[in-house]
Amino acid sequence: MSKRRQIKPRRLRAPSKLEAARPEPLFDLLQDRLTFSDALKEQVSAFTPGEHLVQAQMMTAPPRSAAEREFYGQLLWANVCGRFRQTLSPAEHRLWEDPPDDLGTSLAHMRLLKYFDTFLTDQFRYWGPALLMSQGVLQRLFQWRIHDPNRMRLLAAELELNAKVFRGDAGVHLPLSEDLGAFKRQAKKELQVLFSRIRTKFSSRHRMPTPAEIAEFVQSTVRQQSAVFPNLHLRLSQLKPFLLNAPEPLVLGIVLGRTRAASFIDSWVAAATGYSVERARQEMSRSRS
Repeated sequence: MSKRRQIKPRRLRAPSKLEAARPEPLFDLLQDRLTFSDALKEQVSAFTPGEHLVQAQMMTAPPRSAAEREFYGQLLWANVCGRFRQTLSPAEHRLWEDPPDDLGTSLAHMRLLKYFDTFLTDQFRYWGPALLMSQGVLQRLFQWRIHDPNRMRLLAAELELNAKVFRGDAGVHLPLSEDLGAFKRQAKKELQVLFSRIRTKFSSRHRMPTPAEIAEFVQSTVRQQSAVFPNLHLRLSQLKPFLLNAPEPLVLGIVLGRTRAASFIDSWVAAATGYSVERARQEMSRSRS
């Protein structure tokens, strides 16, 4: 009777070790090892990274081109790792940037790795199977297969939630983040400044601007002055699509002075989660600390 083959655990590698790619310019990163067709080059350069992220979130099938799949994989990995770093304390950030070759030798790094894996698992509820285009994500899944098989069950649950929300199944919503109350307070101040600039820009015109013109102005202003609008800058890839698809009275009401920052955030969060505006407002009110 043959003996059961034992899987020998390998040294644990830190996710930051995989992070050779920076978020921008992604096209330049891929250019030296991937061959893009002229049509794909035009498609990649026609959209901002934020707009590509929205496309990745709404995909109904993976791209046929290996180069395009790698493009989206690097984009998503950079986004996930960048947002994870924003959650770290200064001490944790130093650990993240300087991992040992074998994480098993450092209890502090092991705790940080578990925190990252939990964060990454949660991201599947928002991005769904698109995350599987990332080499960094696949690397972690293979590590889970060896060291943390229970996480595969958690991953399946997040993918199921993503699928049901994507399909629009009745009564299924993405959970509201616990820090949305803090985000609302911070973003409210930034939106008040931004709304004032929108009124200054468009109120002197003889015609009402279109939502697309307002969205372009918002994108340009927030990008150029990220220090003034740090919270909006981090979420610009969600803010612009919301302005383009929100009810016109809400968007045009900014110019007329009728739309208030707080009610705008309530509608924005409701649109992103599938909750009613009132439910989103209540949940953010409960999450205040």
